[in-house]
Amino acid sequence: MRGMKKWLPFKSLSGQYEVLAEHEKRRKRVAKPELSPEEQEEINEVIVSLKRGDVVFVSYYREGNIYRKEQRTYLSCDEVSRSLSFREGVISFASLLALEPKNDLRY
Repeated sequence: MRGMKKWLPFKSLSGQYEVLAEHEKRRKRVAKPELSPEEQEEINEVIVSLKRGDVVFVSYYREGNIYRKEQRTYLSCDEVSRSLSFREGVISFASLLALEPKNDLRY
């Protein structure tokens, strides 16, 4: 009898986690779509209506063509550097895909 040996099926290959992480990274990569003038106008209207502390859902592209959608807390808009500042970081206008206000939530 073999006894009570535990078999670890997912740790059988060395370097497996690195390969899986790289595969997941490649899976998340998608080509950035061009925004139509109407979509750009919608984003602009939301930006104009935002006040400091508003919570919004931001869809944007990060380095490596990785699409992200996150909830963030709006701080300010910098027209010179063409970026939006959030409590969680800064996103450039060029990276934005969508901006949706979350109703009645402020921090």
